Amino acid sequence: MLYALPDPGGWYPALVPAPDGPPVRGLLFPASADFSAEDLARIDAYEDYRPGDAVGSEYLRRDIAVRCAATDRPVTAQAYAYNRPLPPDAEAIPEGDFLDWLARHKRRGFLP
Repeated sequence: MLYALPDPGGWYPALVPAPDGPPVRGLLFPASADFSAEDLARIDAYEDYRPGDAVGSEYLRRDIAVRCAATDRPVTAQAYAYNRPLPPDAEAIPEGDFLDWLARHKRRGFLP
């Protein structure tokens, strides 16, 4: 299930895996040949994922099963799952599309 979380810098998405939940839409990027461990570490830091510190991480990077819309084939991808209790002002996005939700609700996305 996808949620929108408020922040003074704007709204940001929180994926809470739910096998029986509605589909979540997003972008799937293949790692290029020059994608390095340092690149992944920078993304992990942005998402506040600390390998080896699951309790201290806001998000956890994990493998998830996804269906690629371009090919309609299942693949395994990595995604960042929210690792905290949802705040009371979190808003569910049952349609599963964060960018569409921002536009429909006239909300601003998070900018660091």
